[in-house]
Amino acid sequence: MKTKLSLLVIILVTSTLASGVAHAYLLDQYFGVNPTLTYINAWNSGAGIYSGYQFTAGSLNPTLHTATTDVQVNDWFGRWDGTVGDYTSYPGTGTYPSGEEPYDTEAYYFDDDGTNLYFAVVMGFPSPASGLFNDDRLNINVVQGDFAIDLPGGSGQTDSWGFGYDYGVDLVDENRPASGNVNSLASNTLGNGVYRTTDGWYLGTPANAVNPTTANPSNSFTNFDPSYNGGAGVTSLGSATTNWYQLSLPHQENNWNTYVVEITIPRAILPNLRRGDALQYHWLMGCRNDGDNAAAYMTGSGDIDTPEPGTLALMLTAAGPLGLWIRRRRKDKQS
Repeated sequence: MKTKLSLLVIILVTSTLASGVAHAYLLDQYFGVNPTLTYINAWNSGAGIYSGYQFTAGSLNPTLHTATTDVQVNDWFGRWDGTVGDYTSYPGTGTYPSGEEPYDTEAYYFDDDGTNLYFAVVMGFPSPASGLFNDDRLNINVVQGDFAIDLPGGSGQTDSWGFGYDYGVDLVDENRPASGNVNSLASNTLGNGVYRTTDGWYLGTPANAVNPTTANPSNSFTNFDPSYNGGAGVTSLGSATTNWYQLSLPHQENNWNTYVVEITIPRAILPNLRRGDALQYHWLMGCRNDGDNAAAYMTGSGDIDTPEPGTLALMLTAAGPLGLWIRRRRKDKQS
């Protein structure tokens, strides 16, 4: 009987831990997203004849964990005339971002299990590995943004959309100036630190930034620096697993490369999250340029689907059905 009981405990513990294994590439291996391209040939955009590859309709939709994955998609296809600032959009696509494809956030994905929170962002912005993004059309440098999370009961900064900057993943090691634009990075290393952020978020490129809606400034923030001002308002919680890579495609989508940010955060370093809890999250480049209107300003949202599992200690101290069964066996043996 001891052998059978030990085997049962091992099976239960193994199945619990296996559900939380981090995936090397979340977009395809966890969410089952494998974007394909459709060629748009000789479209008369109003600013001349334009051709390029667009994401095939539906190819940004998840095919794995579909019952629990939360997804937002806003894929725009079109062009921007840098001399006059005119945008032209292919019919039926998402709302244009200011600055065209580099600033286009295509999709957000979120899911959870008993051990981790999983996030993925598909967009047109290159990683800090190549330094600040140089927009040669506008003659500006734009810093990459950090990842912001709004959790229930948080007490962080809040923008005009009601988004609370309660927690953040410090993806970018920027040199934060006392005022004005971020003009340099301290290193090109992709960060993975997770922080509680009751203060410290700011707009990375204020002098050149636009608001997501011209009539309703959002006061949205893009970056935080844990070392700034002695780390005031920022508390280190632990580490996430982060990836930022160029998506491998046979052609450029809308004549521009596509990039993916993936973040896996252990639930153990966050406050207790219960099934049904709602959260919001977003990634914004340092000038928050994904759109001049709310339709293009993407904030991800989702619900916690999985309760945190009991620990092995609880299982062995007779918590749950297994514990009841053990106690009953002992009682029967004693009688």
